[in-house]
Amino acid sequence: MKSRRSFPGERAVRIGLRTIHIGAASILYGAVMLGVQTNLDAAWGVAAGTGMAIMSDDLWRYGYPYLRSMMFWGILLKLSGLLVAAWKPSLAFYSLNLTLLLGSVISHMPGKFRYKMLWGLDNTQAVH
Repeated sequence: MKSRRSFPGERAVRIGLRTIHIGAASILYGAVMLGVQTNLDAAWGVAAGTGMAIMSDDLWRYGYPYLRSMMFWGILLKLSGLLVAAWKPSLAFYSLNLTLLLGSVISHMPGKFRYKMLWGLDNTQAVH
């Protein structure tokens, strides 16, 4: 999938957003795995906010074909896992482990799969 748009400093912004996002997600994951009982609202907020910013940037960069990509639907699966963890804390251990696994697989799979269109005409090419 080719990027349709960009802006000055885009790479630095995306790296910064991903770094903050992974940091917040690590705090949530670590707290759940270690059974720490504390208020994690700030970490949830930062993880959600940076995640929405990254998805918004992807939609802006790639346009509507992004909504048909494996990358987008993988992110929706990860969001489902986070919603389960927030809604039913007794399942947080399992849903966050599954979310971590999905995130690792999706972000490290070859571009030809990550950017693959799940339906419709696939006339795009991976750029990463």
